[in-house]
Amino acid sequence: LGAHRLVGRDQDELTDACIKRGLRHDLRAKHVVGKAGNRVALHDRHMLVGGRVKDDLDCVIVDHLANDRRVANRSKAGYDFDPVSAAKRATADLLEARSAGDGFPHSAVHAVEAGVEILAPGSEPLPADATASAALASWLNDGADDAYVAVLGYFEATGERDDLLVRLRDALRARTGRATTFGVGPRYLHSTGQLHKGGPDKGLFLVLTSDAVEDRDVPESEFSLGTLLRAQALGDVRTLRERGRPVLHAHLGWSVEEGLATLADVLEEGA
Repeated sequence: LGAHRLVGRDQDELTDACIKRGLRHDLRAKHVVGKAGNRVALHDRHMLVGGRVKDDLDCVIVDHLANDRRVANRSKAGYDFDPVSAAKRATADLLEARSAGDGFPHSAVHAVEAGVEILAPGSEPLPADATASAALASWLNDGADDAYVAVLGYFEATGERDDLLVRLRDALRARTGRATTFGVGPRYLHSTGQLHKGGPDKGLFLVLTSDAVEDRDVPESEFSLGTLLRAQALGDVRTLRERGRPVLHAHLGWSVEEGLATLADVLEEGA
């Protein structure tokens, strides 16, 4: 989390302001909040505003899409390609296909559990005996013994969801003995997302999406924020698969809370 995200600004800033500023990061010291909290766990898109945590999802999405600059000197970080640009290209391709009327590429539903869809690439029909437990077990068996598990959530953070994510990560750790991480999409694409795709092949990736309960249009765009967010999630899934990374996409439906609890239940029961 950079110092430019610890800011003292008006909490009512809207998406159009984000578009106008693009990716202009203001690092002026007067915007830094001092001693905002002693024990505050910040996720990637959270901001400290006047001692409180503010979720800045709208700005994150627009900022990410507005940034078309390539990251210089990528080879110095040990990557053999540009992970940020790869994810952006995949997102742009998905949005272009949708704009042309083709919709997002179809992913086959591999299994369904209490409304949670486990998605697989392609269009193979759902096997009669498919279960979420089997899909999760197969995915977890793909990684090396020293792999870590990255949970990547494309939904708004709340206290209840944070608690459920802790439970989900505890279940993954108990099931596999592996370290777990959590990234808020799409912000992580510019940080740990580079490691996921450009670093050592040591990760298993669980991408979580949901339906947009409240959505709004992006000014001067034909897309809504929910559409942009889904495209970025699917773009990262595509890029991870192209890199040969073990990735599982679970769509939580309309209730993120119920979906997270269902996944945790499945993992705990299969331990």
